[in-house]
Amino acid sequence: MATPMPEASAPASWLPAGSLMFGILSLLLFWLPIIGLLLGVTGIILASTSLRSGRNFLATAGLVTGIIGTAISFIPILLGLFALLSHR
Repeated sequence: MATPMPEASAPASWLPAGSLMFGILSLLLFWLPIIGLLLGVTGIILASTSLRSGRNFLATAGLVTGIIGTAISFIPILLGLFALLSHR
């Protein structure tokens, strides 16, 4: 006897947890400017996609950590630019 296939809406269940994971990684790796920025933006996109289907605590937490991680990822970029411009 064949086992039934899961519903089509099941793949979206990883989005809230994925957004939180990317948000936390962006907070941890903010000192690597491009990597922290990409992780934060990815967390924001996943959280936004997940929040469209309904409110979820993990998606909200992923959105918040993604925004904070993206914002603080600009600190090393700005410091690097300041260092480059101050030597001229």
